[in-house]
Amino acid sequence: MTIFDVGSENPAEGHTLTRTLLRRPGTKRGHYRLHRFQNCNQFIEISHFLEGPASIIFQPGGPIGERVITLGLLADALKRCGAGPVTCILPYLEYSRSNILEDTRNALGAKVFIDLLCATAVDRFVVFDLHEPGTIGMFSKPVQALSVIPLLLRSLTSSPDSFHMVISPDAGRYKQARILAKGLAVPLDLLLKERSGHAEASTLVPVVVRGGHLAGRNVVVFDDEILTGTTIVHVVEELLSAGVSSIDIAVIHPRFGADFLPQIFSKYPGLRSLITTNLGDGQSWLTETGLPVQVIDASALLTNTVPNPAMQSMAGKG
Repeated sequence: MTIFDVGSENPAEGHTLTRTLLRRPGTKRGHYRLHRFQNCNQFIEISHFLEGPASIIFQPGGPIGERVITLGLLADALKRCGAGPVTCILPYLEYSRSNILEDTRNALGAKVFIDLLCATAVDRFVVFDLHEPGTIGMFSKPVQALSVIPLLLRSLTSSPDSFHMVISPDAGRYKQARILAKGLAVPLDLLLKERSGHAEASTLVPVVVRGGHLAGRNVVVFDDEILTGTTIVHVVEELLSAGVSSIDIAVIHPRFGADFLPQIFSKYPGLRSLITTNLGDGQSWLTETGLPVQVIDASALLTNTVPNPAMQSMAGKG
């Protein structure tokens, strides 16, 4: 198995998933030469002919249009130099929040982006916890969906702290949050939220906790993604005003800036911890802040998804 990266902030290291997969016997890093011309066109050349399957880690962040072109050129080059099936691993599916057509004059961003991915020479895709699970139906090629929620649950259940309730920041996360609540054997409640407009800093309509009775309780707030942090801050403020004792945040995709955590932990003493995953990239600082942050390694989920050539060879000899 050969692993390639598209969009790495540090090509010498690659995505955290890449670094973990490279520890497996029989797995090696793939190298390619990328040249950008003055007209922004790209040229890609594989350094050697390949045998067997290849995987590409398509990393979140950065100019997405350029990365899609890089993915297409890389997949095409891999096929032309003899590679076997090509798998594209998507730690985060860009445009995943543009999955609902609210008006026929709007673009369905998730479908457009997925169509572009499927138009490449990639044979299959691997995704993690889509914003809306039904989005998987937009892929015209084989796709496998993995979930890190069991990993988050394992971390929470191993904590010495007790929890009394799981809170979902909106109805869209209710089904995912229910898995956490069931695993922790605690009730689930939600905050009703509406966003006016599409801007990142748009105003949030005041949320309401259904059922109430939060005073003195330790709650877990679950969300699939934190980008600007506007929603989470709003939720934390509402819960603290309702009298909760402590708040732990569990988030799948960490996409916030380096200044977000120091600000939120210093401003809200009731915030006890944040648990997230390494599905982001260029965020090694998460474990270096000195703050109560835990980063869970999601690469274990790929054990049965990305073939291990060494294990296949051993099985063949048996």
